[in-house]
Amino acid sequence: MKISINCSHKGGAAYGGGAHFVKNLSDSLFFNKHEVFFDLKQKDLDIILIISPRKIKSLTNYSTGQIARYLKSTNNKAIVVHRINECDERKNTNFMNKKLRVCNYLSDHTIVVSNYLKTLDLFFDNKTPVTKIINGANNKIFKPRIKKKKSYFSIVTHHWSPNFLKGHDIYQLLDRLCGSNKWKGKIKFTYIGNFPKNIKFVNSKIINPLSNIYLAKELQKHDIYLTASNNDPGPSHHIEGALCGLPLLYKNSGGITESAKGYGVQFESANQFENSLSNLIQNYEKYEKKMKFFPYTKDKMCKQYLDLFKKILINRNNYYISRKKKYNFWYNLFFLLKFW
Repeated sequence: MKISINCSHKGGAAYGGGAHFVKNLSDSLFFNKHEVFFDLKQKDLDIILIISPRKIKSLTNYSTGQIARYLKSTNNKAIVVHRINECDERKNTNFMNKKLRVCNYLSDHTIVVSNYLKTLDLFFDNKTPVTKIINGANNKIFKPRIKKKKSYFSIVTHHWSPNFLKGHDIYQLLDRLCGSNKWKGKIKFTYIGNFPKNIKFVNSKIINPLSNIYLAKELQKHDIYLTASNNDPGPSHHIEGALCGLPLLYKNSGGITESAKGYGVQFESANQFENSLSNLIQNYEKYEKKMKFFPYTKDKMCKQYLDLFKKILINRNNYYISRKKKYNFWYNLFFLLKFW
């Protein structure tokens, strides 16, 4: 199988979840003796996997328009698969959903990382097959360690993006709680990663972005993993924390609940946060025991992708037929690429 992925990974550097996903998947495909490329130079590709609809020099190697030209002029037998792990709702932007709809029109098969994405206006053609595959992290790196018993509960989160919607209203609230009479000395909070320039933490520890083994070693020191991210389709940060054995304290928003449910305590808003924190601490041992069964690993995720790719290629003729049924496919596609 010859597969091209339109994004590259960044090795051991601290980058967002998309780059780490590409590394995990490409490593798995190589291990299973498949050929993986990050360009469109091969004239006989079987599958083109779109990770990002944007042309970003630091991440993407070719655009949606270049894929369209490849299909039209070089190889119309390639099957285009689009993985959606984005939306305007998660960063309060106003352009991403339009780009995702163009990708949906171009793609023969769509992968979503959560059912939450199915509720958004991202799908140009509802006849395109959709498969849900939840993200997974590398459990050979992110794994539990025996922690030293402490007189307090250590709470941690990490984000590559500094966007405020990553949950900084809650992280600021927790920072204040750490210094309050009720909680001082009972909880401590560590934030790993980038954060908005106008945010200042007074009672919390700040660590610059970490990746892979360095991130895992830091997460393993803590007791609770917190994510307050808003409308995140399928982030990996809480999955990495969970695989390190940390029960989850998570906001019921976006696709997070689909992978976090049963492995911690959720909250709906800032008003409910403190009660949920108390609930998790009171039932900590129960949730801690469950974490060894947390299922969202890199191996499970990559197997699901590989199985899907094989199934797609077995039925590739059906995809060609479906593509031909799209009325004025090429005209509409290039129109969308030009004006969207």
